[in-house]
Amino acid sequence: MKTTKYFFMAALALMTAACSNEDNAIEQQPQMARGIPFTATIGIGESAATRALIENSDGYIVGTWEENDLVALIYKVGNTSYKAEAKVTSVSNYKATLSGELRSDAVNGSDVTIIYPASAADGITGNVDNSILTTQDGTLTGNDNSLDKTCDVRTGTGKLSISGAEGYKTATVNKGTAGTYVELTNYYAILKFSIQDVRGTSAANFKATEFKVTCPNPLLCRKFTPNTATGELYIALPNETSLPQGAYWLNATINEKPYVGKVKVATASVLEKGKFYSTTVQMATVGDYVLSSGKYAAGTITVDPEGDPVVAQITYVVDAGDAAVDNHGLALALADQGDTGKGFSTPTAARISCKSRASVNDASWDLPTKPQWQLMISQASQDKKYTNMRANNNLKWAYYMSSTEQPSPTTSPTPVGVVMFNDTNQNNICDSDEEAEPWYWNNVYTDIYVRACLVF
Repeated sequence: MKTTKYFFMAALALMTAACSNEDNAIEQQPQMARGIPFTATIGIGESAATRALIENSDGYIVGTWEENDLVALIYKVGNTSYKAEAKVTSVSNYKATLSGELRSDAVNGSDVTIIYPASAADGITGNVDNSILTTQDGTLTGNDNSLDKTCDVRTGTGKLSISGAEGYKTATVNKGTAGTYVELTNYYAILKFSIQDVRGTSAANFKATEFKVTCPNPLLCRKFTPNTATGELYIALPNETSLPQGAYWLNATINEKPYVGKVKVATASVLEKGKFYSTTVQMATVGDYVLSSGKYAAGTITVDPEGDPVVAQITYVVDAGDAAVDNHGLALALADQGDTGKGFSTPTAARISCKSRASVNDASWDLPTKPQWQLMISQASQDKKYTNMRANNNLKWAYYMSSTEQPSPTTSPTPVGVVMFNDTNQNNICDSDEEAEPWYWNNVYTDIYVRACLVF
């Protein structure tokens, strides 16, 4: 009996230990909550005005989906927001099938915001992270910084539709009624500039390696450096971007030369969300003309077809890479100021005379400063030899006045800087030396010619 009792007790102890171990094992491995599988078909709005982001032969921007793209789903459980990512598993026409997983406690009928791509979502706020706009390079070429990679953002809203028994639920999304599907719309407005020179050369043969935009809206004022030279500039902008009235300037580097052009916005307007706007900009460069209307014309014209008279010849264009310069270029009047071109008693009198010339849209007349003379001569003269500028701009073999006065005058009246144009002195007047030839300080103003400069 003792042996039997011992055996029984030993067996009982083993059974107890086994049960105890099993109980511990169950306690240490609690059942994980199962997420809710999510599947939905969503589309791109098929209105031609709201498609993005590949331009087709009809001149529209159309949208595309790619398998394995990720879409963000932002929804709430109670008062807490969550973000889930769904993958594009198949594409048909303008529709994409998504597959992902929601939290197990997601609630049927909850509002959901959909953002494509998922990387554009600003955390769990339901908003778009607009910092992606700073990376765009102005192209639709498919490279890392082109708009179709960085700014192809679409958004939409719907309702979660969750069905099935606990632990076996499935989810989709609709517009609030079973069977309806959500359509995403482009989040950004897109503005396109097609460039051509004032001779009508098309964008196909007129391509820029750098662009600079300046205008009344600071959101547009920035530089763009395309991956490859292009005749078209695309800019994505936040929805409802305002376009104040005024001139919208475009500086570009084309065939290593600086060009300038502009588009006039006659009345204030708004770029609507998802809309595509396109305009053509005619570009001018050194040697081309400025008309009285402020438009530009080819340097070979004699009479503008619209009867708009030529008032100045472009002698300097701001480099598109120079973000620090606020203006866009300089142009010299076609003839000297006044009846004889000289006879002004002071630089102030000369400036007043220059400023009194007939107004030109988006530009102002003035007497050139010394730095402005330097800029014009360095660009308008081949190899910086200013005699070329003298011939090209009908300047006399004489002294021309600058509005820059001697900083520390030692004589009276105050000396003013002058530049001399002739065929023998070939010194580079862009020399930093204040006294370098052919610059002089002269206080006999009546002997100095005056030529007005148009600043635009």
